[in-house]
Amino acid sequence: MEIRFEMVSRAKIPLMKTRRTAVTDLYYRDKGICWLCQGLVDLEVRGLDPRSPEIDHVIPISAGGLDVWGNVNLSHRACNILKSDGAADQFAPSEYRANLERMVFRNTHPDLWLHMLICRRETELKDVNRELRGIRREQKGLKDTAGRRADKPRLRSFQDQIDGLNLRASHARAYIRMHRQDLETLKPMRQLCQLGK
Repeated sequence: MEIRFEMVSRAKIPLMKTRRTAVTDLYYRDKGICWLCQGLVDLEVRGLDPRSPEIDHVIPISAGGLDVWGNVNLSHRACNILKSDGAADQFAPSEYRANLERMVFRNTHPDLWLHMLICRRETELKDVNRELRGIRREQKGLKDTAGRRADKPRLRSFQDQIDGLNLRASHARAYIRMHRQDLETLKPMRQLCQLGK
């Protein structure tokens, strides 16, 4: 009678544990370092926090990757979201870190984040309005110099540009309105939090 022992690589063993215990095991295996941004992961952070530890599949499940120990690494939630179903090297570690900082800032200071978004949209609106004024001036000059024999294709292209810029301006105004409403809803929430303290 012959007995054979076959060594099974842990890389091919499926993740059979609950997600939380699997994350803990992965944390100790990867020495608490996110494989995407190369930053430290805090095991105590949980839930929807961007810094919370997550299991990230090297080859995504959607691309045929398996849910086995050899295909998973530890990552921050924010890094995992940025990577999505793409390859890990589509972004540099610095880009993953910048995205993580942005998401943490958004979570911890939502009112400042909204102010920043409003400022960005207002700047965009000013640029669009400046561009609109320039194109309208050129269009008027073309109509005045050419008279009735105006260059129709050029006038049409000017009108297309004006329509596109008007659309961008209306989108920017809508975003500004939306962000201001979000800011207004945040104020009572902040007051309640302060009362709770």
